[in-house]
Amino acid sequence: MAKEQQGTANELDEMAFSIFKERAAKAPNAQVGEQAAIVAYRQAESFLTIREKIRSGELETTEPTGPQLADVCAPNLKKTHPHNLVSKKLGNLQTVNRVKKWLDEHPTAEAYEEFEWDKPTTDLARVIFPAYCN
Repeated sequence: MAKEQQGTANELDEMAFSIFKERAAKAPNAQVGEQAAIVAYRQAESFLTIREKIRSGELETTEPTGPQLADVCAPNLKKTHPHNLVSKKLGNLQTVNRVKKWLDEHPTAEAYEEFEWDKPTTDLARVIFPAYCN
C-alpha cells in the first residue's frame, strides 16, 4: 500500500511540476510563485481523481445517448412536482414516461390525481415531459 501511495505521490509531484513549468514558460516576465504552484497541484489532483473515476467505471468519457434527466431540481416543491420528476436527483424516466402516456391519453384532464396535481401543474407536465421521453 505504501508503494502505491508513493507512486501516486510521485506522479502527482511530476504532473504538478509539469503544469507549473508550462505556466511559467507561457508568462516568462510574470512572477510565478506559491499561488501558481498551489493551482498546479490542484489541477494535477483533479486530473488524477477523474482518471481513477474513469478507470473504476464511475465516470464515462462518452456522452450518454437518449433522453436524460435534468441536472437541476426544485427542492422547495413536492418530490412529485414535474420539475422534480425530470431531475437526476429526485426523478426517473420510467415515471415520466408513464405519466406522459397517461396525459397523452387524457388530453382534457385538468388534474393528475396520483400526484395531486392541480391544472397549472398538470399543464406544466404536458409542456416539459415530451423533452424527456422517447
